[in-house]
Amino acid sequence: MNIRLFVRLWLFLEGILITMMTFLKTILIVLLVYFGLKFLIRLATPYLMRYLSKKAGQQFEKFFDDIPNMNNQTQEKEGSITIDKMPKRNPQSNNKVGEYVDYEEVE
Repeated sequence: MNIRLFVRLWLFLEGILITMMTFLKTILIVLLVYFGLKFLIRLATPYLMRYLSKKAGQQFEKFFDDIPNMNNQTQEKEGSITIDKMPKRNPQSNNKVGEYVDYEEVE
C-alpha cells in the first residue's frame, strides 16, 4: 500500500514539475523576445531617423523647386522695376459721417 501511494505521489509531483518547467520556458522565451526587440529597436532608431530626415528634406526641396516665381526673381536685371499687383484704390471718403446724438449719463 505504501508503494502505491509513493508511486502516485511521485507521478503527481513529476507532472507538476513538467508543468512548471514549461511555464518557466514560456516566461523565458517572452523575456528574451522582449529584450531582443528592445535592443534591436535601439540599434535601428538612428538609421530610421536619418532615413526619415532625408526623405523629409527631399520632399521639402521638391515642393520649393515646383514654385515658378522664386527662380524668376533672381534672373531679373538689377534696377528693373516690376509690379506684381496693382494697389487698391481707396474710394473718396465722405466727409458727412453721421449726425450727432446727445446722450445722458445714467447713475
